Amino acid sequence: MPSSVLEYPWLQPIWAQLQQRYEQQRLPHALLLGGAQGVGERQLAQQLLQGFLCREAGLQACGQCRSCQLLAAGSHPDFLALQPEGAQQSIRIDSVRQISEFSANTAQQGHGKAILLESAERLNVQAANALLKNLEEPPANTLFVLTCTHPQQLMATIRSRCQLVKLPKPSTEQAITWLTEQGVKQAALLWFMTQGSPLQALQWHEQDWQQYWPKWQQDLLATLEAEQLPQQVAERWQGWPLPLTPILHWWAGLLHQCTRQQLGGQGEASHYDEVLLQRLHRLPSERLFAFYRQLLELAAQLGSVANFNPAMAIEALLIDWVRLVKSQR
Repeated sequence: MPSSVLEYPWLQPIWAQLQQRYEQQRLPHALLLGGAQGVGERQLAQQLLQGFLCREAGLQACGQCRSCQLLAAGSHPDFLALQPEGAQQSIRIDSVRQISEFSANTAQQGHGKAILLESAERLNVQAANALLKNLEEPPANTLFVLTCTHPQQLMATIRSRCQLVKLPKPSTEQAITWLTEQGVKQAALLWFMTQGSPLQALQWHEQDWQQYWPKWQQDLLATLEAEQLPQQVAERWQGWPLPLTPILHWWAGLLHQCTRQQLGGQGEASHYDEVLLQRLHRLPSERLFAFYRQLLELAAQLGSVANFNPAMAIEALLIDWVRLVKSQR
């Protein structure tokens, strides 16, 4: 996967603005990179902090100096990275306390210190309050960079102590062109499946999850023909070596293509079984759209809701699927 935001054309204007601020000494002590997940927020944060710590002039890291080498090796003494951990995928106060200890030390490389906090919306209340104290009284020559998919979920006081940098999604044409250049086949469908995340689309392609598409279609047809029970399919999907999110987005793509065809369009791409599409064409578009929303809502809940049982949720969804397709106008 590309490591430089310069390889992501949709982030190049943001990078140019940050470089200009740095050269004019207008870079704030804390930046909040907010935007859709998978557009390169982590890569932008890492490139920014690497440039900040680099011993050469400017914000573009040289990659050759001692500081760059230490950062590449993961052993830079003036760099601290925090991210969600544990079953709940939250950032706890014990992790944030490391910032105070880290800030109290003198920069060993003599060019400042850098702190990266990923997925800041995962801060629990205690951790958020502890972070706020560090942001209110920032140590000298220290740069905080927070990434956050949903900045509105952060405490207002934290947002007020950071300068928000909104990261744009690429346009559909821009994303598909870029994905195609990376060797991604079926780029349009993968782009749709990820709901606008080009880096996730690239990751799914590299993990060859397209191999599962025919199996998902067979399972959906098997439930309609009563050849497989929803519980059996849900258990099999849960046992595959991949998360359920791409399955739900692929499934949503099936309904999206069908509704577009009903309206006279061509759909995203012809990667769905015609038998499935014919069964769905008999249904009103409003029912298809309602189930489409149901799929995306469940995808959003996966990994973000405590005490969530994916297998039971998928089984319930498959039961609704059978009822939907077998229902009459």
